[in-house]
Parts: sequence; structure tokens; C-alpha cells
Amino acid sequence: MNESAVFIISMCATVALCSFASYSGGEARTTRLALGIILLSSLLSPAIELISELDFTQGAPSPLPPSLGEDMRAEELKRAFSEGIESAIINEFSFDSRQLSVEVGELDISSMTVGFCRVRLYGRAALCDPRRVERFVLGCGVRKCEVTASV
Repeated sequence: MNESAVFIISMCATVALCSFASYSGGEARTTRLALGIILLSSLLSPAIELISELDFTQGAPSPLPPSLGEDMRAEELKRAFSEGIESAIINEFSFDSRQLSVEVGELDISSMTVGFCRVRLYGRAALCDPRRVERFVLGCGVRKCEVTASV
């Protein structure tokens, strides 16, 4: 038998014997409370030991090969950055989302910065001054930006 099971059974037997020998009256409640606490702690101690033995420091293993996972994360980050820059431009200049496209070319994952991005303006957005859009994007932390307009 498992040593934890033996411990729990012996504690339950001890508590049961002590509860038969308990006093009557006001002391009986105190005795039962103390025996209940002992029983509860003995039942929980194996579970606490099991939880303390588990290793939560390592994450779940990735089902993808490491190189493929890194490439996919980089592409996902590029997509997220381009959507964020596009959203910022739309909010700043009141463009429609169909009037521009943003492409992130260089991404430094270690510092989470964009090295280069290309912004294309279409329709009504193409009538805006491309230098204003470029200054705005550079002000967002992008190191280099190229803005083109197509009517």
C-alpha cells in the first residue's frame, strides 16, 4: 500500500478512537473540533506534497519544430505590428481601412521595434500629404518608413 494511504488510514483510525473516548458536554465540542482539524490536515497533507512536487516552471512543449515556431512567431508579430500601425494611421487621419495598407519589412524581436515599414495610400487617403503620414509613423517608433500614394 502507498505510504500516503497508510498514513491517512492510521490518522482516521486515531481520530475515530479519540472521538469515542471524548468527553461529554462543552469539552466534547472542543475535542471534536480539534480531532476534525487533525483529520483535515492529515487528508490534505498528501495533496499538498503532490502539488509541491509538480514543476510549473517549464511551459507546455511546442508541437512545432523550434525553427518553424520562431518563423511563425515572427510573421505573427509582423502582422500584429502592421495592424497596430494601420489602426494608428486610421485613427489619426480618419482614413477608411480600405484606403491604406501597411507592410512591416524589418522587425527586431529582441527590442520589439520596427526597422522598416511601407505604407500605401489609396483613394481619398492618397490625397493626403505622404510626408505627414511618414512623420506620424516615424513618431510611433518606426526607424524608417516609405509612404506611397496611388490614385
